Amino acid sequence: MLETGYIKLHRSILNWEWYGDTVTKSLFLHLLLTVNIKDARWQGVDVPRGARVCSLTTLSEETGFSVKQIRVSLDKLIGTGEVTRSKFPKFSIISIQNWNKFQTEGRQQGTGRAQSRALEGQQNKNNKKKEDKIDTKKVSILSGEEGSVYREVGANDWDD
Repeated sequence: MLETGYIKLHRSILNWEWYGDTVTKSLFLHLLLTVNIKDARWQGVDVPRGARVCSLTTLSEETGFSVKQIRVSLDKLIGTGEVTRSKFPKFSIISIQNWNKFQTEGRQQGTGRAQSRALEGQQNKNNKKKEDKIDTKKVSILSGEEGSVYREVGANDWDD
């Protein structure tokens, strides 16, 4: 299981219909944190980015919830379209829907530009800092819908 890196999690999850359901929310967050970040193959089966191989028992052991709780929560997530499940004789592949729309690979857009602006500021301390308007994308973690949002960003606003 991956233990490094990060995922993007938009605050709109606070308005998600399952946010108040502790088991379902915890299972979904666990899946977000444990799915593949790259396409893979396991025992002759393709496991795409945003999916993982597991069983109800495995998810139960990993989360501390009962198999019944996992089954019920997984059915809720499948029913509302957050995940899909492909069943095989000894395992399942669970896929997060719209994974690629809200979890982009690589660095965050604008990072390189922010770093170069920071270097300019160090080289010429007498100049005032200029803030640029950078087009960033705001994507809902639940629906995968995109919309352009403009935000004023300074050189020190971006973290690596």
